[in-house]
Amino acid sequence: LGDPDNLTILSGYIGAFLVSCTFLAITLLVSAFTRDQVICLVISAAICIVLVLGTFEPFVQSYSKALSDWMVSAITAVGVWDHYLSLARGLFRTQDFVWFTTIIVACLFGTSAVLSAKRS
Repeated sequence: LGDPDNLTILSGYIGAFLVSCTFLAITLLVSAFTRDQVICLVISAAICIVLVLGTFEPFVQSYSKALSDWMVSAITAVGVWDHYLSLARGLFRTQDFVWFTTIIVACLFGTSAVLSAKRS
């Protein structure tokens, strides 16, 4: 089969790890706002699905007909798919790491703020 590109494989694993950390951070934030586990599951799953499908090419083509260009570019900038795909292809781009880190830190900071406000 040939020699595998180990850096591309490592990059794919890093991308999958960052996506899972992002989804966990989002779920923690939603969990801090809700009391019911089922509600947390439904809301978190909906947010994560929107983040993935917002930049998935068939969906982009369908909603780009109905929305203006700036709205399409805003939705695709927020989505997780393009950032993950660049890492899965072996591209270590700074903007991808900054995007993942920003989302994770913002969600964890929000979770901490909500929980400390509930304790007071």
